[in-house]
Amino acid sequence: MQFHRRRRLVGDWSDVEANRDYDQAMVQILKILELKKAGNVALQVLPEIMFNPETDYFGPFVGFTDHNYLYGFNGRKVVADVYEVLRNRKHPEFKAMWTDIKDVRAWAIQNQGLSIEEFAAQLGERFGLLAPLKIAAMPDDAEFTLQQGARVFLVLSSLLNQAGLIDAANGAAWYQVPIAILGQWAVSGWKKTAWTWGVGIGLTEVVSASSKMQISGWSIITYGVFGHFFMEIYKRPKLLKIMNLFKYPEFITLGIGGVGTWQAVSSFIADPGWPAGEKLGIVHAFHHMGILYGAWLNR
Repeated sequence: MQFHRRRRLVGDWSDVEANRDYDQAMVQILKILELKKAGNVALQVLPEIMFNPETDYFGPFVGFTDHNYLYGFNGRKVVADVYEVLRNRKHPEFKAMWTDIKDVRAWAIQNQGLSIEEFAAQLGERFGLLAPLKIAAMPDDAEFTLQQGARVFLVLSSLLNQAGLIDAANGAAWYQVPIAILGQWAVSGWKKTAWTWGVGIGLTEVVSASSKMQISGWSIITYGVFGHFFMEIYKRPKLLKIMNLFKYPEFITLGIGGVGTWQAVSSFIADPGWPAGEKLGIVHAFHHMGILYGAWLNR
């Protein structure tokens, strides 16, 4: 789900300012974690944050290489990468990023009078989870300037937005995994189930090793399971009857196939784009690659 580019410094660009702003945002996050743990009622509305300050990793565990099988991200790398692209003219994505944030920047210039809390909230709602970070990473100019405290708040806001997203996704995975395994096993047996999951793990390793993206294996495997059930319906079109929703194991195929169809369609509608959507920063192409391998294994 969450896909972040690996760090790669270009030219002689320095990430001193990115690290400074990230470190100051981390001070605030650690304070939030302490206050939430102490039961501060006002902070309970914020998302749960799983964060390891020693590794800068947001998520349930650090990946084995440059990925993991649930969702997470390295906060320092994410911040430094966005700062580099927007501040380093030698970066190959410099022009494209500035073109992409043209509307975001115009909105920010027009709404400088908002409180920083409202400013950050509206940025995230209108332009996606990374929008506050992109504005923070822009160098000051005659039209738009940020005080240091406001810049750090925008970095903090973007990290909290992403932390909330992965917390929800990871929470869902804990019950989706057993449902997917047991459901596939009941419909198609243990061999096809093992092949789907084994190939999914292999694809995760290959894609992670050969691409510039940090990926989450659960995304590929989930869509592999969806592809398995799509092929099941394709091979047995008579399954598409309302009464089969009340029969075993037919209701499993229809249920998981229906959820897969909804997720596959809604993901592109909600956050289209290549290599990653602007709102969530997700590379949906890798999800849908999972559909293809899952369907092929069940052909």
